[in-house]
Amino acid sequence: MATVEFSAPFADYTGNERTEIVEAITWTLTAMTGIEKVELWYEGSKLSEMPVDGFPLDRPLTRSVGINLETADGVSSAYSTPVTLYFSSQTSNEEQYYVPVQG
Repeated sequence: MATVEFSAPFADYTGNERTEIVEAITWTLTAMTGIEKVELWYEGSKLSEMPVDGFPLDRPLTRSVGINLETADGVSSAYSTPVTLYFSSQTSNEEQYYVPVQG
């Protein structure tokens, strides 16, 4: 696990930028060998939420936070759950099959 501590300027962002910040930090650090989780600290204390807009940080960040995700207006990625949708079709021999699509 990587622990990253930020100083006061870290809290100088808008709520709209929060997703990009969390994704960029998480994906950059977990790209390094041996790092699968990231914990954020601010001014000497472990963060339980992001300083602006309260995005929860109650557990270490992993790549499950996604990156460059598209969501509908009003949907918070912090309170959503990934799902797998299955679309069905048939072959020319009328055999049914399913195609998984993760979202």
